[in-house]
Amino acid sequence: MPHKVIGVFDRVAPEHDQVLPFFAAMAEQAVSALPVRAGMRVLDLGAGTGAVAARLAAGARVTAVDAAPAMVARLRQDYPAADATVMDACELRFPDGAFDVVAAAFVMHLLDDPGAAAAEVRRVPALLGDAGFTDIGVSPLTVDLPMPGGGEMLWQWHLSHGTAAFIDDLPPDRRAEFRRRLIAETDAGGTRNLRLTASLWTGTLQDDRADVAP
Repeated sequence: MPHKVIGVFDRVAPEHDQVLPFFAAMAEQAVSALPVRAGMRVLDLGAGTGAVAARLAAGARVTAVDAAPAMVARLRQDYPAADATVMDACELRFPDGAFDVVAAAFVMHLLDDPGAAAAEVRRVPALLGDAGFTDIGVSPLTVDLPMPGGGEMLWQWHLSHGTAAFIDDLPPDRRAEFRRRLIAETDAGGTRNLRLTASLWTGTLQDDRADVAP
């Protein structure tokens, strides 16, 4: 993950998912679709502050990794049952077959080399382990979040997660204009609810040799 992106997530860690609990709501739906059973070894890749890890921790042995130290520190504080570690998703320090299930939520698009991370996801699960991914897209995952604070609440939400990296890159005048228009247009429409969608992909890893005729 680029150092600049890590810095953004370190900065927003205290407020992450506090303004509007988008990641917690999505994790509730995503985890329910994963085949996690008691005693399974589960890796949460790009765990952030623990939205997925917290819901996997019921009975499973969860290892959570993230590249941003402040996110990992908050995860350890909030969910001590998870084994949380600072680690690069593209260079996982785990042996082959160390996990039964791997989950990666809203992280692949942030990486310098998502292909390398995908190779690691293929390497670290045991044979017939499962790999679950989420990324912003179309349903089947949909959350509706009450937004009583209107436009100002929406602005604060943007500042409390990865979108802050985009806002940081704006010149001061453009940032002020973006904030003004976002709040004005949200409030003009009377918007007090935020609907967000994502897609969930799951797959079972097969032995490559199974496709080779004897």
